Amino acid sequence: MRWDKVIVDKARKLRMRGRTYSEINKLLGVNVSKPTYNYWFRDLVLPDSYFRKIERLNKNAIRMAQKVNREKLGLRLERFKAKNKHLALQIDHQVGKLLLAMLYLCEGSKYPSHRGLRFGSSHPAMMRLFIALLRNCFKVDESKIRGELQCRADQNTKQLQKFWSQVTGIPLSSFYPARVDKRTENKPTKKKDYKGVFVINYFDVDVQVELQFLGEYLGEVGPVAQLVERLHGMHEVRGSSPLGSTLSLF
Repeated sequence: MRWDKVIVDKARKLRMRGRTYSEINKLLGVNVSKPTYNYWFRDLVLPDSYFRKIERLNKNAIRMAQKVNREKLGLRLERFKAKNKHLALQIDHQVGKLLLAMLYLCEGSKYPSHRGLRFGSSHPAMMRLFIALLRNCFKVDESKIRGELQCRADQNTKQLQKFWSQVTGIPLSSFYPARVDKRTENKPTKKKDYKGVFVINYFDVDVQVELQFLGEYLGEVGPVAQLVERLHGMHEVRGSSPLGSTLSLF
């Protein structure tokens, strides 16, 4: 389509004033395509005000997109919560012990390289769940529990220790001195809600080994391993590549 020279000239003048393509279309009452505009404006030098304007528009667009994404995520989380919250009511003593074993298999120190239960995370909900399951599944001797805070150099150790004491129910009197990572000196913490890493130490090798054995048993020779083998067989029947042996997964 050939456009009237008057339209072309007006469009070029608007472009030189820093107008965007969509603004030009709206002001002139036309619907010129982007490739056509690119050809019309190929020799123009845009003013600095245009680039500042584009930067501002991009920032606004990013903020709007982030807001929309947060709202969508909130809706998804509410849907997932409604779908799965009944599962929490199914956690009895036996299921709780399985959960505890899997948590320890993932994040706990393993025997014999470390003797005694040692479990750490920066996630408050995980630590709250772990200590609650530990106290529920075993007759815990509270005098054998020690809390340990590991944090960055610019963090308030007393406030963080108080926070983790409230999360886990471990008294401050049972805390080791905080361990501050000297490598973080003069490096501000970027995540404002970061509470450091908290470690629960429980001086009982029997509990450690039992949880470790149970977690490994589930994955290597127990019911979960059998499920993996069944799924493995299904994939092979469908012609997909093999998953490898079950033991290689752990």
